[in-house]
Amino acid sequence: MLHLRCPSLEPPCSAGQFFLVRCTPSPDIWDPYPRRALFPALIEPERLTLWLADANDRGLAWLVTQPEGTRLDLLGPGGRGFELPPSRARVLILAQDEGLGPVWPLLRRALTEGHQVTLALGVRRGDLAVSPEWVPVAVEYRLATKDGRAGREGDVFDLLSGLEEWPDRIYAALPRAQWSRLRAWIESWRPMIEPGFAQVLVLGDILCGIGACLTCIIERRDGRLTRTCVHGPVMDLTTLA
Repeated sequence: MLHLRCPSLEPPCSAGQFFLVRCTPSPDIWDPYPRRALFPALIEPERLTLWLADANDRGLAWLVTQPEGTRLDLLGPGGRGFELPPSRARVLILAQDEGLGPVWPLLRRALTEGHQVTLALGVRRGDLAVSPEWVPVAVEYRLATKDGRAGREGDVFDLLSGLEEWPDRIYAALPRAQWSRLRAWIESWRPMIEPGFAQVLVLGDILCGIGACLTCIIERRDGRLTRTCVHGPVMDLTTLA
């Protein structure tokens, strides 16, 4: 986690948007050159906590060694974030591994706005799991681990039994290989997936943040290409799978 004080954060940030962080000690140093795209894990007035998914990255390794009070160069917030329904609803949040951090502020906001929330989290190892004590008591928390050391053995889709027809909205941060599984699960109990019913955070490479470098291009369900940083990173499931 990277804790930042941002007294002049404009426009307001929403869950699923990203910040491009420069990982160099001064404006005259450009190594490493690319900014790192980081998602907020906690959004508070004048404060941000950014999720550091890959500590082995050279730029992020530099970030975590900086002392308190270090000034950082950020661009953002960028892209499109999650959108909650205007009225109270049953909200299902799915996250696999690194997807947890970006959906955490969505969970908090959903509770604040009076939604009923279920969180289904799948992680590789038990030591990477979020302890139930950290999850708000108002949230139904389901956990699966690949090694079986915490929660149920398996992945996030092994947690969905009994949730068929329950959610009014679904929000997911899953690897691309799991998008079609999510759609298949929904179609097993819902005759039609309306636009807006299921929103997915695309976890992939974001470099320039404005769609110019084409690094973030992915293929949509209809075969067309789209730029994640411009039209996402949160996109409708029906567009993706």
